[in-house]
Formats: sequence, structure tokens, C-alpha cells
Amino acid sequence: MPTYEPKPWRKGKDYGAVVSDELAPGSLAGAENREAYGGYLVAESIAAVNTPIIAAAPEMLALLREFVDALRADPTVTLNETRKLIARIDADVAQALRAPR
Repeated sequence: MPTYEPKPWRKGKDYGAVVSDELAPGSLAGAENREAYGGYLVAESIAAVNTPIIAAAPEMLALLREFVDALRADPTVTLNETRKLIARIDADVAQALRAPR
């Protein structure tokens, strides 16, 4: 499975950056980047309108994995259970779209 910066991701302090408070194993980011960006760099030069969506990516990925795992574990998952998981995914996406820019 690919390694990425640990969640949560959030908007950095400058440069259109998204950062993490923890360094991913094998990451090349250094302390100087942490100070400049306000955390360990995940991405930079991101349009402000896209920053909240990128910052929410780890949480959305975790919810998607939970959804897929639930379906794999029990293919008879009820429609009501499926709707609950979809509602959580929908809420995370809506929150990312509402986040301050």
C-alpha cells in the first residue's frame, strides 16, 4: 500500500501549501520546510479553492476504505447501513467544500 503523509492534513501557513503535523516514513521533508510551511509539506502551489479538498483527502480515503471493506466483509449489507456510510462520506466532502480558504 502506498505511504503518504500521516493525517490530518491541513492548510499550511503560506505558499498555497497543505501540510501534516507528522512526517511520513521515508519522506524527504526537513525541519526547514516545517518552519516555512507550518508543517510537513504534503503539496504546495495549490489554488486556494482546492486546498480544503486536498487537505481532506486522507479522511475521505479512510471513509471510502471503510465503505469498501464493509461491502467486502458482508455483501448482504443492508441498504440502511450503506446509506449511513454514504452520508458520512457526503458530510466529509461537504465540510471540505465549506472550509475557509
